[in-house]
Amino acid sequence: MASVQNPYTSLEEIMNDGNKIWDVYMHQVKNDADFRNQSMTNKLKEYQGLFPRFHQNFPIQLRYMIQFQRYRRKALTRYVNKLQKVPPHSMDEKLERDAEYVQYLYRYEAGKDYNPKYAATLKSDIYAALKKEKDDFEEDHKKTQEKVKKYTELNEKEKRERTLEYLKQKLKEREENELSHKN
Repeated sequence: MASVQNPYTSLEEIMNDGNKIWDVYMHQVKNDADFRNQSMTNKLKEYQGLFPRFHQNFPIQLRYMIQFQRYRRKALTRYVNKLQKVPPHSMDEKLERDAEYVQYLYRYEAGKDYNPKYAATLKSDIYAALKKEKDDFEEDHKKTQEKVKKYTELNEKEKRERTLEYLKQKLKEREENELSHKN
C-alpha cells in the first residue's frame, strides 16, 4: 500500500482536526448562503484544499462529513483505533476499514434503533461501492497508460521518420552540391 506523506502522530491530532473541520463546515453551512448553494462536489474540493493533511489521511471520512453531512466523534475514534490495532496491508483491507467507518457512523447515529442486520448490509454495500470506484479508477488509469504508451511510440516512430527524411534530404543536397562543384 502507498504510504501517506504527512501522517498524523496521535489520535488527539486526528480528533482535533476532525472536530475542527466539522465545526468550520457546520458554521459555514449555517451562515454562508453562497456556500450552501455550491454543489457538493465543489464543497468537497474546497475542504480538500483547506485541510489537505486530513484529506490525504482520511479521504472517506472527509467525504462523509462534507457530502453527506455525517460525522460522529466516536465513529472516527473507533475507526482510528481499529486502524492502529489492525493496520490494513492492502487497498482492499483499507476499503474494508472505510466501510466499517460508515457502519460505525450508523451505529452512533441510530442509538437505540440500531439494527445489526442493516449495519452488516450497509457495510457490505459501502465496501462494494468503494471497491467499484477503486476498480473503475484503476481501469481508467490502465487505459490512460496504454494510450500514453501508444502515442509515445507513435511520436517516436514519427520522429525517426522525420529524422530519416531530413538526413536523406541533406545527403541529396550534399550530393547535388558535390556534383555542381565537379562540373
